[in-house]
Amino acid sequence: MPSADEYAAGFGLQQGIVLAGYRLGSPKIGHHQVVLYNEYSYPADLVFTWVGSGDASAETMQALFIAFTQYIAGLRIIRTQSGRPYKCLFQYPYDSVPQAQASPDFRQISLHYDGYGKRIGEAEAARILSGQQTTW
Repeated sequence: MPSADEYAAGFGLQQGIVLAGYRLGSPKIGHHQVVLYNEYSYPADLVFTWVGSGDASAETMQALFIAFTQYIAGLRIIRTQSGRPYKCLFQYPYDSVPQAQASPDFRQISLHYDGYGKRIGEAEAARILSGQQTTW
């Protein structure tokens, strides 16, 4: 099972990354067993703070949503410390909508995602990594 830290690293999430003028604070990612040794949920709470030039606005917030959606898009293969592959999505089910909240001045944006990971075999991991498989 990928730890919360392995999961975050698999999606390139680290404190301080800047997307669309917003800087990510320390991501808070949970780790919950769903099916013993096979499936895990990863609730994630992320807070972005405006560091761009000018004022934050509804438009800058929308730009963050687009940039972050592209940043975490698609299936990822995340391997545990022992090398076992898990296919992971940052938002599960795929077509669900994350929760978002903005401060009145749009300088702080809070996002909540429900990620998921499922243990898979090497053949499926290879298909995902090669681009032959792009859906859950």
